Amino acid sequence: FIGGLNKDLRKTLQKELVNASLNVSFLVKFKGTDEDNICNRETPQGGVQFELTASFRNDAKLRNRFIQVVRENLSAKL
Repeated sequence: FIGGLNKDLRKTLQKELVNASLNVSFLVKFKGTDEDNICNRETPQGGVQFELTASFRNDAKLRNRFIQVVRENLSAKL
């Protein structure tokens, strides 16, 4: 699940994760849009939050693909 106040970055990461054949969805329960949420504190536009299932975290192949996509996209933004 993906959330956070930074809608542009959230949409970019969601698109790139889907392109990498990773299932991503926005769930109201885990929206991460509270301004006091730690992922939203460092920049005025907010951040992005991920909620990863235990089965996803325990799958090294999926986890590594996820990390690679996020890292590449965040590096491109810096």
